[in-house]
Amino acid sequence: GGSSMTPGPQGDNDMRNSHLDVLAATRVYFFLVLVLSLSAASLPARAQIDARVVANKAVVMEVIQQIINARNVDLADQLVAADMVQNLDRPTAGLEAYKAHYRKIFKRYRDYTLDVSHVAADGDIVMVHGRLYGITKGGNKINFNVADIYRMSGGKVAERWHVEQLIND
Repeated sequence: GGSSMTPGPQGDNDMRNSHLDVLAATRVYFFLVLVLSLSAASLPARAQIDARVVANKAVVMEVIQQIINARNVDLADQLVAADMVQNLDRPTAGLEAYKAHYRKIFKRYRDYTLDVSHVAADGDIVMVHGRLYGITKGGNKINFNVADIYRMSGGKVAERWHVEQLIND
């Protein structure tokens, strides 16, 4: 047993193994390039989703601040869908029914205010939690914890669910 300079069976295996290593490394490289390019391609889609969520939250907060708290019911024409559905104890449909609902409330209560403490959004759903309070013209107070869930469509409020929990003080 001395060493030989001519490749024997062991030398052929080493050469074959180095080719396999190169092929494996090339496959890993191309796989990584593919994964990174797919990830990069999906970044704009993720950014669009994030931008939509931010925009939806902004619309809901404008509804609360301007329509409900500032009593600017006519702004609903810009922020609420024409076929909007309110899921209340008696569901209503349509922009005019939405505006009539708030006009009726504003006639009944002075100082009707929704103080928002939490806002969460997922896609086209925006959830708001806060405290709703006001005083009737007769001096009776209302004081509720509320959760409102809004479904957005085309940048406008398309549907709303409203849940109240009476606060005894």
